[in-house]
Amino acid sequence: MINETDRRMLLLIVEKIERLEMVCREHTFEEIKENFVFSDTIQYEFEKIYEDTTRLSTLFKIYNPDIPIDKLRGIRNRVAHDYEAVVIKILVDTVINDLPPLKEKIKSLLSR
Repeated sequence: MINETDRRMLLLIVEKIERLEMVCREHTFEEIKENFVFSDTIQYEFEKIYEDTTRLSTLFKIYNPDIPIDKLRGIRNRVAHDYEAVVIKILVDTVINDLPPLKEKIKSLLSR
């Protein structure tokens, strides 16, 4: 069972993933790379997703080890602390390849 705070955080994470998907779906990689609004938005949303995961309960994290919180932390740390070295291509690839399955996993948890 998911408590109310966990449910709220998971809904926020899904919302942020959908924003990221929208940016990557509606703009080419070149547009994203050349326009700081798009690239900054992507980086910001990754930071916020991780922050939302920090508000998930310990029990949720224990019972849902397939939610890749450590990987999200790694991305967040790279974005937050190593800004110059952030490669937007890696973030865009993550949005396209890795976040849709995570979103579906979260939606599945929410539907229980």
